[in-house]
Amino acid sequence: MAALAGNKNQREIVIDHLLTSGSITSIEAFEKYNITRISAVIHLLRNKDKIAIKMDREKYVGPDGVKKTFGRFSLAPATAAKP
Repeated sequence: MAALAGNKNQREIVIDHLLTSGSITSIEAFEKYNITRISAVIHLLRNKDKIAIKMDREKYVGPDGVKKTFGRFSLAPATAAKP
């Protein structure tokens, strides 16, 4: 598990990750940055920082054989195109 990068807050960490990696899930946020409430961070980025972020639902079958879904967050195309 990686520690929070320097003096960056969670919003800065997540936006940096989106810009460099393209997307993030709740599991990635927890494993890489120890961020447990990625949806709260995404909410702040959308509403306070006015960054367009989309969520795509992905499906998989868990080890128990049950179908499950999770969200993958990424920058909306208009945001991703800006320098």
